[in-house]
Amino acid sequence: MSEKQAQMEAVYTHMWASHEGGPFAPLDESLHPRPHSMLYEVVSACGVSASSLVLDVGSGRGNHSCALAQRFGCTVVGLDVAQFHVEQGRARAVQEGLSDLVSFVQGDIAALPFADATFDLVWSRDMLMHVPALPQALAECARVLKPAGATLVYTTVATQRMEPKEAAWLYASFGLVPESMNEAVVEAAFQAAGFQMHSKEQLGGELMEWVEEHEGRASRELMRLARMLRKQEHYQEILGTRRYEVALANYHWAIYILLGKLSPTLYVLRKKTGDTR
Repeated sequence: MSEKQAQMEAVYTHMWASHEGGPFAPLDESLHPRPHSMLYEVVSACGVSASSLVLDVGSGRGNHSCALAQRFGCTVVGLDVAQFHVEQGRARAVQEGLSDLVSFVQGDIAALPFADATFDLVWSRDMLMHVPALPQALAECARVLKPAGATLVYTTVATQRMEPKEAAWLYASFGLVPESMNEAVVEAAFQAAGFQMHSKEQLGGELMEWVEEHEGRASRELMRLARMLRKQEHYQEILGTRRYEVALANYHWAIYILLGKLSPTLYVLRKKTGDTR
């Protein structure tokens, strides 16, 4: 048997078997992934309580601001660069009966409209990827943080599995800053801003696994993606070109996480010893 024949026999022997059970059956068993609520467990470990003042920087629709106040009884200020997000956050706080604990302001992470050493916790989830000049922006977070406070950063970085053309398309579609998707650049920015990493956890696909196992999100979005690609003009007509492009990128995001091309990463940062900004 030639080397090529042996290679093909090995490939197809394993390929057909991989559709079945046997040695592949363990791949159908859950690894018991944690849900996104594990972030609040980390917040609790940071000592956040009803007496704490929390800054949700890049607060978006306000869902995390309200969840923090609901869980811990703390006062939360949500800040977002987009006024429509500020309005959405305020409406959510009213709807959830949290207006006495949660407020929202329009502002930029690069120039936070708060005094030095104001907050016990800075919460940053899914927003650093949009920020250019990370050291300056993170230095503002360090400035408004109390000396004994903590900053929780949940951000997604690209891995070596991400191909350059894929990355360029995805970043342009979402308005992401390529440098801010680079793990080394992000961690160097923490250092330059006056932070030290108290902890780091590469979550990879874990949280998305939980979402898929409990909600079927990834498989549903994969099928949407397949249909969108097969009938592009049809769905562009239904959705409009811009909505189609954003949805296309959004559905790729979950799949790229599960494929290991993107890796959500969780950091807890503390001010460097002696930094009293």
